[in-house]
Amino acid sequence: MGNAGPWAPAGADFRRLFCEKYACPSHKYARRVFWECACPEGRWVIRLLRVLRPGLFQTDFDLIDQIKGATSFTQLQRMVDYHDVKHAPAGLLRVILRARLSHQRLMRLAENLFAGRGSNS
Repeated sequence: MGNAGPWAPAGADFRRLFCEKYACPSHKYARRVFWECACPEGRWVIRLLRVLRPGLFQTDFDLIDQIKGATSFTQLQRMVDYHDVKHAPAGLLRVILRARLSHQRLMRLAENLFAGRGSNS
């Protein structure tokens, strides 16, 4: 596993940092971020629903696609906040069973990737 520590280029975006840290080819970025940040309690439901209703998680994958170019934690946080306003989790599956992307886990991941680079502004 690589490590996108303080030596990562200052202009590196979220996708690049994630792919370097997790030794992930860029074409697998979205799926890897989704599973890394999925609510642990809902993963069993997610596995089932990805087969039965693959489009159910499209808003989660849209967010993952939107944040890929973020070059700072603050920029990424604004994107996630905007997405939260437009697409607040609702319904039995996303709220009760937690079959969704955890924005808290996503923010923790982003914070770790951008940490030490001086790009938190």
